[in-house]
Amino acid sequence: MKKIYTQEQLAEVVKLHDGGMSFPHIAEELNRKYKFGKSGDAMRAAYRRATKAEQKVRKKTRPAKKLLPKFEDINRRVDTRNDRILFISDMHIPFHHPDTFAFLTALKKKYKPTRVVCVGDEIDAQSLSFHDSDPDLPSAGDELQKAIKYLQVLYKTFPVVDIVDSNHGSMIYRKGKHHGIPRKYLRDYGEVLEAPKGWIWSHDLTIALPDGNDLYVHHSVSKNVLKVVNQRGTCYIHGHHHCDATIQYSGNPRNLLWGMAVGCSINKKALAFAYDKNNLARPIISHGMVIDSHPRLMPMVLNEDGRWNGFVP
Repeated sequence: MKKIYTQEQLAEVVKLHDGGMSFPHIAEELNRKYKFGKSGDAMRAAYRRATKAEQKVRKKTRPAKKLLPKFEDINRRVDTRNDRILFISDMHIPFHHPDTFAFLTALKKKYKPTRVVCVGDEIDAQSLSFHDSDPDLPSAGDELQKAIKYLQVLYKTFPVVDIVDSNHGSMIYRKGKHHGIPRKYLRDYGEVLEAPKGWIWSHDLTIALPDGNDLYVHHSVSKNVLKVVNQRGTCYIHGHHHCDATIQYSGNPRNLLWGMAVGCSINKKALAFAYDKNNLARPIISHGMVIDSHPRLMPMVLNEDGRWNGFVP
């Protein structure tokens, strides 16, 4: 078949396709026509030629065999297809909704997520707040021990989780900074929570979706998800806003992008949220999923007593 791609274009085809972009999208990126059959077969053939050439080079320069990775490294392997991602909303453990873990387990069983992401505020840490703490709430030590006890259950259900930093999750470090304590004096956050090696905290995440779009995950940049979508030119997911569980779309000449707020998993009856009693808007108990690049909200439907009614969306 006639070679119709330069070396630079071949390299770009390989880079984009290996990054998860489909051949029709690659053609659009390179300003080329794509038709199933003639031009489509030409691009696929070009890709095969380029990857075969790369494999020959790799064989010549292949390093000596490495030892198998450690067990914890194997646990950290995440399915890079990102085809079924579960997004756990703000739990504020130990003040989470009493049916949170049961609902998450049901979602796992039904959808079998290949990746799990927590959008932050996994614990509440109200006892360390910069605001006055209610004396009837647990002390800092008691609250932490309760949170760890609940988290142990979650670790068994989801041994590998990516978590983004958040205002409640980072409370101890914010307090340390406020009081002039260098970060080196403080223990690693995962160590404090007795988390498994598979739980990794990051400031934010950018995830490559199967349709070629990027998904940006942050605890919250702005309450307006479409503002972030349009500023970044990517899809976007956040938590933080307990009364917001929405999906909004933004179209441009090249893409259909979306933003999703995933709600929360708090127990609104808990004393820790007494400050919210005068707010007319009520927390929306839900999580989120991205299935084959499409966003879906997973609301926990409650009965008149405020408990989960057993329905799995």
